[in-house]
Amino acid sequence: MLLDSSRVEKRGADEMGTARPDDLEYWRAVRTCGLEAFLVHYRNLKEFLNNLKYSTDVKAMDYVPEWTSDSNVTTTYLDEDERINQLLAHITYKRADYDIGNWDVAKMEQNLCDALSRFLEKVGKTEYATPFERIPPLLAVRNPRLVVSAGSTNGNSTANVTTVPSSWWDSIKR
Repeated sequence: MLLDSSRVEKRGADEMGTARPDDLEYWRAVRTCGLEAFLVHYRNLKEFLNNLKYSTDVKAMDYVPEWTSDSNVTTTYLDEDERINQLLAHITYKRADYDIGNWDVAKMEQNLCDALSRFLEKVGKTEYATPFERIPPLLAVRNPRLVVSAGSTNGNSTANVTTVPSSWWDSIKR
């Protein structure tokens, strides 16, 4: 959902730039819906990967004990977590203190996907690998640079941008 919502946000932003006046509000709503969905899923995955929040929350370290850091996902903005909480998750007076626009969704997505890829490499070598098996192909379809094939031509590594090598997940599970 995170990856889909970032695409919806981008499409809405792109269309707003060229929309007829009659269609502008529609594309603004599309962009806003995409952004809000992205931020909710971004926050949830970031908290999971950074082992944050409540003792009842599922955390990445529950699956990979050595995954202990609380900064596995690189922060894009200094006030990112508070800003998301105040603007999205709570009805609060502090909303007036934050700029509601200007989210670098592509950078935020990349930072999260980089951490998720590192987590998948580690969890793939544990007994908890099975629930996560369907994620690498989804990441590869959405962001091919995250999955690199083992193939090479003349000693240069090549990225497989259209399909996920069938052995990729199997190779990291061992």
